Amino acid sequence: NLAITSSAKVSLSLGHFKDDREYLNGLTNKLLSCEPADRTLVGQSDGLTLSLLTDAGHEIALSIPDLSGETWRDVLTDRVCADDLIERIESTPGICIFVHALDFSNDPTIADVHRAAAALGEEPEHFTADSHQQWGDGTAWSSQVALVDLMQLLSRQFAPEPKRVALVVSAFDVAAGQSPADWIAENAPLADQFLRSNAETVSVGVFGLSAQGGRFDDAQELSELRQRHPLERAYVLDSEGSPVDLDAPIVWALAVD
Repeated sequence: NLAITSSAKVSLSLGHFKDDREYLNGLTNKLLSCEPADRTLVGQSDGLTLSLLTDAGHEIALSIPDLSGETWRDVLTDRVCADDLIERIESTPGICIFVHALDFSNDPTIADVHRAAAALGEEPEHFTADSHQQWGDGTAWSSQVALVDLMQLLSRQFAPEPKRVALVVSAFDVAAGQSPADWIAENAPLADQFLRSNAETVSVGVFGLSAQGGRFDDAQELSELRQRHPLERAYVLDSEGSPVDLDAPIVWALAVD
């Protein structure tokens, strides 16, 4: 919002000022004050639609739904989705999926467990057909399994033709110098495998984003962040780790580059 209204570090600009900007301005004020945004509650689906202009002068509509995590959980586990959300997904040419870097843990794979067991001289556990956990029971939830499922649903299943998807890893300031592609490979290997094996059929661009520029829950870091303008501390990286404009994921997903 700050970048678009000030025409800094972006290629898009506002089409007109008739949009309802109260919701977005509230989030902007929290960012300016270095306060974390409130969690969206179940049943809330505010959000807004912004009219934007590309460098070529074409007007596009950017729809920003603010849905609770439980909404997407219902989509993934129960295959239940509101009609209006399906209509929005079907009508858009591209989608941005935001995932939080701290939601992923670098858990060992089955192969890693087997190697460790062999090194200790123990017999590795073998998984059989009756030893699996049911997906919908709430105990088998995995961030990267959910991510792969969501990418498949949004890019192909909900639409008559494949959509461009920008996968944005937020809070990327915790990545310690890694590129977004390397971070995905290390922390979400299943998602990385999906992207590599479906490169010809699924169009997904990977980005790393830090809207805050650091952590608000660290007192010293918070003090330093408050001394900097939000546009100076925010950044976006492409898949290889090179800095790009703040609106690069949107520009890529909507194919307006």
